[in-house]
Order: sequence, then structure tokens, then C-alpha cells
Amino acid sequence: LPPLLFAVVLWLVGGWSLVCVCFCLTAVMALHGASVVNTLCHLIGSRRYPTADQSRNSFLLALLTFGEGWHNNHHAHPVSARHGMAWYELDVNYLGIWLLEKVGLATKVNANRV
Repeated sequence: LPPLLFAVVLWLVGGWSLVCVCFCLTAVMALHGASVVNTLCHLIGSRRYPTADQSRNSFLLALLTFGEGWHNNHHAHPVSARHGMAWYELDVNYLGIWLLEKVGLATKVNANRV
């Protein structure tokens, strides 16, 4: 329901052009970004943890996707909100989750750090 309401508000504010740019285009970009991470992070990069699959960490993809490129870390610790496990693995997405937790909008966040 919230995405539908968001699309309606966009249509009321700016018409179909705003819906296409701010709703449809961003959704397509997010889905393509997830596909790129899921594909490339099984082909290129380094393996920090010995997992059953061929997942890998990619510094470049982590920078471009705000931390989602630490894919091997995610496969090794799938329930952790934090993908950047080491101090040098920047994870902007986790910083956002951490901030939401600090202001009370997220609870019971699992941030296992090895």
C-alpha cells in the first residue's frame, strides 16, 4: 500500500512525468542494481569467508551500492544488517539502519561483527 500511495502523491504533484521518473525509473534502477550485485559478486572479487557458494566481496561494487558489494560477508552472515564486517569495509546502508535504530524507528537490529 505505501508504494501505491507514494505513486498517487507523485501523480497529484507532478503528473505522469513525475511518476515515471521518481517511481518507475527508480524501481527499475534498484532492481537492476540488485541483479548486478548478485551476478558480479559471484564472479569477481575476493572471498573473505569460505562459504558453500562462490560469493565474493567487491570493493568497487560496495562503493557504488553503498555497501551491498560485500556479498561474501552477507552470505557468511545472512541475518546481519551489517555487510561491511571490517573497519575498512564501508557500509553506508548499515549506517542508515544504525541511525534508524538510534532514533527508535528500527528495533532488534542484528549487526554481528566478526
